Amino acid sequence: MRALQPIVMVAFAATLLTACGGDDTSAPAGAQQVATGQGSDGSLLSLPQAQQGAEQWWSEHEQALLQRDAQAMAHVDAEPLALVELEVLRAARATNQAVISGTRQPSATRVHVAAEQSWPVPVLAVYDVPAGSGTQHFAVLLSKLNPSGRLVATASAALDAAEPAFDTDAAGYVHMGAPANQLAATWAQWMQATVHGSPAPNPAPFAAGKFTSDAATADAGLLHDPAGHSHSSLSAVDFDYAPVAMPEPVFTLAGGRGGFTILAERRGETLHPNQGQALLQDGQRRNYGVDLAPGQYQQITIQSVVLLATRIPQDRSPAEVIGNGGGIYQEG
Repeated sequence: MRALQPIVMVAFAATLLTACGGDDTSAPAGAQQVATGQGSDGSLLSLPQAQQGAEQWWSEHEQALLQRDAQAMAHVDAEPLALVELEVLRAARATNQAVISGTRQPSATRVHVAAEQSWPVPVLAVYDVPAGSGTQHFAVLLSKLNPSGRLVATASAALDAAEPAFDTDAAGYVHMGAPANQLAATWAQWMQATVHGSPAPNPAPFAAGKFTSDAATADAGLLHDPAGHSHSSLSAVDFDYAPVAMPEPVFTLAGGRGGFTILAERRGETLHPNQGQALLQDGQRRNYGVDLAPGQYQQITIQSVVLLATRIPQDRSPAEVIGNGGGIYQEG
């Protein structure tokens, strides 16, 4: 789970969590759409405004990646995505490597804007980016905090396919479901129990797949047989998982098929060498990734943000992860 699609990805000084009040999804006083509409159609954020803002976000974000400019990135990203991207830029500057070789131009940009609006207004932007002979679809969760603020990104994920169809009103805005904050906590609890061999919820809250059951199997293998999975260089590995507190709006799918959101999780991994030995990070930073400075370590702790694009069925059957993102934000 080391490389988690670092496409779009650094720091936003005033975090979105503070502005949004953490898990509190109630609207601020006076923020109702009917009272303070700013869009051309009376909404707080109109579809043309969202389209323009999403296109501007992509352009500014690409330039920040190309120039490895953390200050510029600070204007377009918020936590938890900001944590990952800050580390991407730090590592690139430390090794004098480029993050991207040139700016990428999406062949299409689609915005899905909440129909029931209050500040902050959530927007799901999907960018179709040419990749080889095909197209990669990147879903980015954007938020407009107030009338004068720009759209900032809190999460992104590379999708396995184009986004599903959404349940929209006559004007094209997407109806919203209940926020998925509890689902993020359930994923963390399920991973913690599954990897460590404790009783886990049955049936599993998530469908089997490369981002769920396969990821848990891989972590469990390293936990229970560190030597066999590390060419005998490790004596022990510790894992822990926790949800990241961030707004997780659910965009309702068409045909009563549930909803879509991006969940944020924290994954911690601590590596321990064999007794009397140390973990060596070489001068070219090849052994343990470019995030870690060269030297000898008695243990290495890796903190990651895992972002999961998730389809939530209406009938309460297991949720399906259809894409992922994130990456390492701290290593030492």
